[in-house]
Amino acid sequence: MTESVLEPARLLVAFDGSPVARAALGYAFDRVGADGDVIAVYVAATGPREWAGTAYEARFLSRQRDHGREVLDALEAQTPGLALRTQLAEGPAAATLVRIADELQAEEIVVGSRGYGPVRSLVGSVAHALLHETDRPLCVVPAAILGAVRQGRAGVVVVGYDGSPTAKDALAHAAYRAGRDGRLIVVYAYEPPRGTWPTPIAL
Repeated sequence: MTESVLEPARLLVAFDGSPVARAALGYAFDRVGADGDVIAVYVAATGPREWAGTAYEARFLSRQRDHGREVLDALEAQTPGLALRTQLAEGPAAATLVRIADELQAEEIVVGSRGYGPVRSLVGSVAHALLHETDRPLCVVPAAILGAVRQGRAGVVVVGYDGSPTAKDALAHAAYRAGRDGRLIVVYAYEPPRGTWPTPIAL
């Protein structure tokens, strides 16, 4: 039996120089290994809609570009010898990241969570928008991982599964991410119909 060979991973990381973005970048490097490819993308925002076509938007975007270039130049200087590419782009953050991931055939998009808790960390954020706009696996690295040190332990991956085609795709990706030495936990969650529990009977 011939063993299948996986192509080296290529991960796209949303990077703005913040601590959580660095945590996301560290996660990406850990996942791709020596033969993988990491692309750090800084997306320069275009400003509020009411600024469209005005001098305010031009100045705002110029400052965003300058800051983005400084962030990426500093990152390149801090990561010599690593398989890292950087890219400066502009536009709506989520849509721009999806477009670049498609163009570069990235296997996964990685973003950092701001750490506001299980709900607020996603609501209204780039990560939340990406959930709706991308058809690629999305990894949201929480702020709680900052400073965490991996000690050679195998990865643990939890996947929600309901038997649907998309769930099967998620399961296959989760199994790939867990690897041979990792642990895969498959969860089928459901909410019992209301009003079906038997009424207690007092004796």
